[in-house]
Amino acid sequence: MASGNFSLTNTGNTSRYVRFDVSWNSTSNGSQANSSNVYVEVKVVKLQGSTQATSGKYNLTITLDNQTYSVPNTNFSVAPNNSLVLATNTFVIGHNADGTKSCNLSVNVGGNVMWGNGSQTITLDRIQRTMWFMYGNTSKTETTAIMNWSTERNIDKLWYSIDNGSTYTEVPNISGTSGSFTITGLTPNTSYKSGIKIIA
Repeated sequence: MASGNFSLTNTGNTSRYVRFDVSWNSTSNGSQANSSNVYVEVKVVKLQGSTQATSGKYNLTITLDNQTYSVPNTNFSVAPNNSLVLATNTFVIGHNADGTKSCNLSVNVGGNVMWGNGSQTITLDRIQRTMWFMYGNTSKTETTAIMNWSTERNIDKLWYSIDNGSTYTEVPNISGTSGSFTITGLTPNTSYKSGIKIIA
């Protein structure tokens, strides 16, 4: 689960007595949806430089990947050495075709006694792709088998199993969308249950 945090830049004289903290985390919705839920929280922290509570009204906007959530003209009061959550929201963010996603998160706080703004580029966890993978035997001897394979997209890693997934052997020098590999060390007159793992 990707996550992060940053603080806003304070603007305005009374804002020197507070700190605005922004935190976020994301959860994948899977390759079929190709999106993530991104939860954002904005909090104000009252600093020790003032012995009185900061009170008034605030308005706030959170913008993530061109989606905006707003809190209008809301009363608040936060005492010294305390904090207050100003806003939370969950955004549904679509990923790129390859499952990656980076986007801008910006927050603006305004009102009659405190102001702050800031932004950060956030990177979500890549959503692993689902894809078809085909392989089949082309030739064999008593102790070897040559396997052809093809995929719809480039792959980076390929492993095969001949014991129904109990152990896997990595195939060296794999790339692209098709190729072949040789399984060695087979025993004559023996049946094997095969399996494949890939990284795309």
